[in-house]
Amino acid sequence: MIADLHLDLRLSTEQAVRAFLVLVSAIENDAAEDVVTKAAAEFDTTDGTFLASLSRPEFWKALRTIEPYYWPDGHGVGDYTFLFRSVDYPFAKIFAGEIVTWLRNVGCTHVDIDLEYKFSQLSRMNLDAVVAAYQAGNLVLFLGSGVSRDLGLPLWDDLLERLQDECVRVAALSDAASGRIRAQPLTERARTLKRLLGSEYMPLLKQALYRDAYQGKQLTSDILATIAAMSRLRAVCTYNFDDCLERLASHLFRSVASAKDGYSAGVIPVYHVHGLLPYTDEPRGEIVLSEEDFHGLSNNPTHWANVVQLNFLREAHCVLVGISCSDPNLRRLLDLVGHEKYGRTFTIQRMDDFEQKQESSILAWTQSKEVDAKSFADLYLETIWVENFNQIPEVLRACSEHSTE
Repeated sequence: MIADLHLDLRLSTEQAVRAFLVLVSAIENDAAEDVVTKAAAEFDTTDGTFLASLSRPEFWKALRTIEPYYWPDGHGVGDYTFLFRSVDYPFAKIFAGEIVTWLRNVGCTHVDIDLEYKFSQLSRMNLDAVVAAYQAGNLVLFLGSGVSRDLGLPLWDDLLERLQDECVRVAALSDAASGRIRAQPLTERARTLKRLLGSEYMPLLKQALYRDAYQGKQLTSDILATIAAMSRLRAVCTYNFDDCLERLASHLFRSVASAKDGYSAGVIPVYHVHGLLPYTDEPRGEIVLSEEDFHGLSNNPTHWANVVQLNFLREAHCVLVGISCSDPNLRRLLDLVGHEKYGRTFTIQRMDDFEQKQESSILAWTQSKEVDAKSFADLYLETIWVENFNQIPEVLRACSEHSTE
């Protein structure tokens, strides 16, 4: 990813001022490794060793310019913005940490740092393809539970944990029995809870879903609000039970939870392929959460939910948002479509955080990212990497910002 490094420095000693100026001079001279290493000789042994350790090509040769800013009060406080060429995420983060440590060691009493990450070239190319599909009216969003987390709605495992709390109360489960249920795989766990709760399963599931949502607050979500403004979408296909998108978007989006549900022209259909538990109305469609629910869906290839997903995955350009890609039926459908795809399918994924500063950790992080990317590619998915989930609305807003509507 491309990183902009911003430093706010208070240079408290003459040595700190000299050290930073020599560093700036070395970088402005093309940041060559031998220049930086030579500059290290101007300091004492400790500082020289540390500065020389910063002269690795992956850091210095990526630096393009340093832009200084001098405050008008003249009290020795300066802002410096480091502008990089393309630097991968872990290297930029390590460099930032090392240069701050060095500046503090040579006498800087105040060092603030800000790293701003931007999309890599491949992610940007994938995003451009998504924008073009949206402009052509052939973009379908596939939504998972990650899009509703800022509303207080739970992820899948959190939903089951809430449901199990109710099951402990209703079925008077012992700690031992509850522990055995919690140790089961998610779909098996849901199956057990569904059986134990019996007729109370559906109302308690809805209660667990909306337990922390609303609570007298106005419905707000940056991701859902961005989606609600995307009036050129072909459709939305959601694995979520809630109707928060439709409530936020009003008349523009219409829920479809069964083969019998219809919608009029000018409305964007929201296909609830795992069923719908509206906030105020009765459940609609077939709720798919437990193991037998997934088996029923997988064993019926002509089920309307499977047909809808297959058609979109085959014919349209699709973006998976807030989806971990662990859903067994989705993985089956992606494999089934395979090379028959006319459109492309993209997934927005967050990079794992990187905290360590050892070279071995860089290698481990890079290998993990490569494993993830290849796992997605095996399912014919192209990845748009973001640093954190707050960047997802930025990805989606790019569609509307480039639209001619």
